Amino acid sequence: MSRVRFRQTTSTNLPRYKKKPKPSHVSTTMQQSAANMLPSELFEWDDILNDQISTGFNGEQQYNSLDTEDIHFNSSYLNAPDVQSLESNDNDDDNNNDNDNDDIVNQEIDDDDDSMTNQEEISNALPSFKTYDGSSYIPHFQGEYGPYFPSFTAMALFIWVTKHMISSAAYEGLVSILLHEKFRVEDVIKSIRSIKRFRNGLPLLTIKSHNVEISSKDTPSTSKESKEAYFFSVTDHIKRILSNPKLKNDLYFGEGIESDSKSEFWHGELWQRSPLFGAECCHHNNELPRTYARSRQDSRQLWLTENLEIIELSQIINKVSVWLYDTQQPLSYEFIIKEILYYHNARLLLRDISLRHHHSTLSALSRPDFHCRRIKIFCDLYFDDFGTYRNVYHSLGGLYLQFGNMKLKSRQKLRNHFLVGFVPFGGKFEDAIKLFIQDIQHLERGFLMTIDNQQVWISGGLGITTADLPQGNDLAGTLRHNATHGCRTCKASRDDLTDISFDISKHGRYHHLTDIEFENIQCLPNRSQKHALASSLGLRLIPNPLDQLIRDHHISTPQDIFHCFAGKANRLLIATFGLLTNSGEDTFTRIWKFFEVPSCWSRRQNPITHLASYFMSDILRLIMIIPFILRRCLTSDLLKREALMRIKERMDLRSHNYVINRIIKCWVQFSLTARMVFSRTLTNENYETIQKMLELECKMLLEIFPEQFSGLPNLHINRHIVAHAKTYGTAFNTSVSIKEMVHRIHKGVVPHTNKKNVEFDLIKRDNTLQTLRYLLDGGQDIRFEHMIIGQGIQNIVNDVALRPLLDNWYITSSLLSKTYDDDDVENTNIVTCIPEIMDINVRSKWNKHQRDQENFTVGKHLNEYFFNELANAYAEYYNDRGAMINSKVEFYNNISYVVKDDDGFVDVQLSVGDVVDVFEEGETEESYAIIKGIFTHERSRKLHAFVIFDWFEKIGENTLLKCPKYRLQASEETRWNRIFPISLIDHNSRVHFVHDCNGDCNYDRHNLSNRYYLKNMYYYLAV
Repeated sequence: MSRVRFRQTTSTNLPRYKKKPKPSHVSTTMQQSAANMLPSELFEWDDILNDQISTGFNGEQQYNSLDTEDIHFNSSYLNAPDVQSLESNDNDDDNNNDNDNDDIVNQEIDDDDDSMTNQEEISNALPSFKTYDGSSYIPHFQGEYGPYFPSFTAMALFIWVTKHMISSAAYEGLVSILLHEKFRVEDVIKSIRSIKRFRNGLPLLTIKSHNVEISSKDTPSTSKESKEAYFFSVTDHIKRILSNPKLKNDLYFGEGIESDSKSEFWHGELWQRSPLFGAECCHHNNELPRTYARSRQDSRQLWLTENLEIIELSQIINKVSVWLYDTQQPLSYEFIIKEILYYHNARLLLRDISLRHHHSTLSALSRPDFHCRRIKIFCDLYFDDFGTYRNVYHSLGGLYLQFGNMKLKSRQKLRNHFLVGFVPFGGKFEDAIKLFIQDIQHLERGFLMTIDNQQVWISGGLGITTADLPQGNDLAGTLRHNATHGCRTCKASRDDLTDISFDISKHGRYHHLTDIEFENIQCLPNRSQKHALASSLGLRLIPNPLDQLIRDHHISTPQDIFHCFAGKANRLLIATFGLLTNSGEDTFTRIWKFFEVPSCWSRRQNPITHLASYFMSDILRLIMIIPFILRRCLTSDLLKREALMRIKERMDLRSHNYVINRIIKCWVQFSLTARMVFSRTLTNENYETIQKMLELECKMLLEIFPEQFSGLPNLHINRHIVAHAKTYGTAFNTSVSIKEMVHRIHKGVVPHTNKKNVEFDLIKRDNTLQTLRYLLDGGQDIRFEHMIIGQGIQNIVNDVALRPLLDNWYITSSLLSKTYDDDDVENTNIVTCIPEIMDINVRSKWNKHQRDQENFTVGKHLNEYFFNELANAYAEYYNDRGAMINSKVEFYNNISYVVKDDDGFVDVQLSVGDVVDVFEEGETEESYAIIKGIFTHERSRKLHAFVIFDWFEKIGENTLLKCPKYRLQASEETRWNRIFPISLIDHNSRVHFVHDCNGDCNYDRHNLSNRYYLKNMYYYLAV
């Protein structure tokens, strides 16, 4: 039998099953009631109520305690005689009288004549309201602390939790300590200062500091002229990760790899070509055998191309000498190259040989006098300013370090972003970065380090520098994007930014030429002349301090795709919303509100009115669904007529429908391009595909929205993305999407500091966290290498009782599985057919109505068809063909478990309605199925977890949206198996399907008899 599907041959007269719609995040009753009410019809809530209403896991509204006096009634609401209750259902809408408005008018006219009578009628017409708190609950505890508390402990904990607003996670951590078998009351330390002093005994990294000048223009009048800047040593970070047993085996120190599937830094051209990181196999000889030596007069001219060719060593016949005309002339040579042959806009052109990127270094690297292991470190520096406080302007410049020797999966974890230091508020980057530059220069020269009692030669350098778009220009030594020449990769003027004919290769920025331009600037006699020349070249007056290192100004500072695409998407959203009439905005909002977004997304505010409150990651998520929303709602009568006619005339289109199709196609191209650019794995063919997609995106945006996108720097960056991707393997490797999240960690800590020396408190806390992480990972303290050290701190990772203490903490995220404190979590031991899946928990048990709706069971027992399917699953995956007697099962909405793999643990959370991808045996393409049910079944005194699938069958493609079209398996179809153990799914849902709506679908409800769906080809993990 096939691993996934097989043709069913058993049983006839199978029951028909209803399809259960995907649970919405908000109950239908509450959604429709709220949608049908005007703001004036609702009573006003204080901010405290808004803070205490949250959405539960199943989409039901959850209410916390609320004082009744915090609810105020709207005066206009009290004057309305016939107003729906908040608890009204869908049927109430049908009972509304069309003459309600007339009744209100008549009441207002007669108000002076019979006010008392009207007031009585109003009071009689008031609907009933829910009430909260009050004195309805009567406690009955006995004893000294009764009737309110059962004991002193309960009372004290309640007061403590209330006073300090203790979170659920913090309280769970405290309880896990108090109830632990090793907890001793006599060991409790009374002073928190004594607790904090334990930090001093940890193997902390050394924090260095030096004074930097503080600008009086940017800081308060009380600020001093100088301030300490605190930094970690790069060498200390390197030693720490090489000594960490959890990290050192995940690091790559080899040569560059030419891979068909590129995802890592060592798949890129920089690693392959630079001796700082890859192999030192580039040699040149000044002497050649006489038979090959030619005089200059006899030389022949060749042309250099930009195509990369891989040549096997066995294919090399002999060596030839070629003189590149912009380098020092060799003593003898056979060929000379003065020009580069390249393609631009599908035409072959020539440019001077000097217009190319040189290697940053040509000098031989130092090495030890004796044989030892050699390790080369690839450093990735990220710099960005962030606001420390919410309401007070006080920015810090964060400097973070990653190591490109880590695999992509490890680099995506917050715990593997290492703090270097902070640029103080009012300080300058060039002053604060001095210690970092000294450390990297030391790394470039190389040094010996003792790792695991062995001498290792450490070398490397700064491979990439990432930042926001404006700050990236600062790091490259160029002016910012609003300058006349504001691109840090080429010399495009403001007028040439979106000119597709502009030759970025011929007018590119090249490191050796930029050095000459900086020298020319410094040779001028006065500042005004220097400023004029620098402005004309798009350069700053002096190079960035990082240029003291072995790096390329322009290659090592790639343009960030995260900010680039988020900025373009934000502008495209504003332009699209600007086309809509008021009716169009209402229609868009209704469809957006009920759109079937992936279950892992959180609902955001209306993008038309609150787009400014969206994070960049939210904007990138929004563009994944906009094409579907526009296809469902966009008609010519919902667009402003003048805008519609303007696009129609400019593009010479025949009808309004063509305009709508062009707008949707523009969004489709934009969304597809974003997904492709953010791909975590690329091939050589993908580079060419991305280049074509970027060019087409630029063309379509300029055709439909020329006013918004003409001259936009973000759109010009499209021209350089593929070059960055080739340099570093993928464009995603240059993105700062995850790095941006590091700021949130520090901003969350600020309220808990003394706020006098924030950066010092932050760097000390980071030092403590990374040291604890090192010890939890099994790292050794070299201060006690000849002593026996207790293993207690390493063992707590595996202590289930202390799991709440370490859970939901980014420092231990890859060491622990998730636990849940929900009341509806089933804590029974559940297993599956493979031991790599553990910690299985199910939640939200189905009630009788849910079971009957899906028709999987008769009572709590599987019906005959699914009982036979379950027997087949046991035989196929458990190799258990014994007789089955028990058919009783329990169904749930959610299941979570942990999958152990080579890289650690993967937390998997699945819900009914999620779509999952599964590989079939014997097939190369993925298959897709929607989870219709999650259940447990007891066999051999153990509970086993299973899922029920409805499969998708590919039937074609939607040509407008460029998405594959699928048909969902009907309940009565028996071609494929439907019951499988959860071991078939070792990852979270990573695909998204959208209903292919027809005329029978409403805004808030799909016609489920239409079983056609579209696979969302724009969907990817943005962050």
